[in-house]
Amino acid sequence: MDVDTTESNNSPSPLKIKALSPVQQRRLTDYLDEQFIELMRQFKKRSEPNARFASLESYVAEIQRLLALILRIPPIDPSTYLRTTYLLRLCNECLNSVLHYQPPSPSDSDALGCLLDVLDDLDQAWIVVLHSQIWDPEEGGTDLILSVEAVNHGKKSTPPSITEQARIRSFALGSLANLQEWVSQRHNTMSEKKEDPQVQEVGDLLARMGLGQRFDKIFERTIEELGGLYGGETEDIDAEICDPGLPTCSVDNAFSEDEMDI
Repeated sequence: MDVDTTESNNSPSPLKIKALSPVQQRRLTDYLDEQFIELMRQFKKRSEPNARFASLESYVAEIQRLLALILRIPPIDPSTYLRTTYLLRLCNECLNSVLHYQPPSPSDSDALGCLLDVLDDLDQAWIVVLHSQIWDPEEGGTDLILSVEAVNHGKKSTPPSITEQARIRSFALGSLANLQEWVSQRHNTMSEKKEDPQVQEVGDLLARMGLGQRFDKIFERTIEELGGLYGGETEDIDAEICDPGLPTCSVDNAFSEDEMDI
């Protein structure tokens, strides 16, 4: 967040943005909570005839819709924390659910491509949140500039806390590992059936799909942004902040079983 200290009449005016009122905030949280409940309800019905989320593509399309809404939350206190909270929730819902779908085959690279698209969107979203930026659908993250008068009246934007940043980093690192394991299931199946002798490793499978480099860059921006935050103490911090309210994505766990105007 930047403070505009210029007094020149020729300088551009700071973008006017307001925090949500208590009523708007309550309406938003009620709406988003309902949307997450419906997301899970429809996901559980994915195997039924005419299911809304029968395919991986249909599921990630809904994730993108919710992401666009969450990013519209203004990064002005006391609304700021809502964007972090719901983005963490969306990420966990997405990765936990994706692992239940059948890993795409080389002939179905579009499905994995759609997933990588939404993961890239989530990666960009975290950079916006970590920098307390405003989300512009056309331009992406835009710096929040507050006038001196606004700051003097107590307007501010609080970035994610150290604990939240550690959770974000842990999620990003864990997502890459779990998705690699998820894709490896397709590789193992192909190896057992000898469907394609040229596919010797998971990397070969991703290369055949033309997605190897994109897969390696999952949450690259977020990990880089937070990578130097804790030095050698990252693992200790991550171990201390396990949040029972945010289930950890796991391949083993997975296979054990109208927008509101704000």
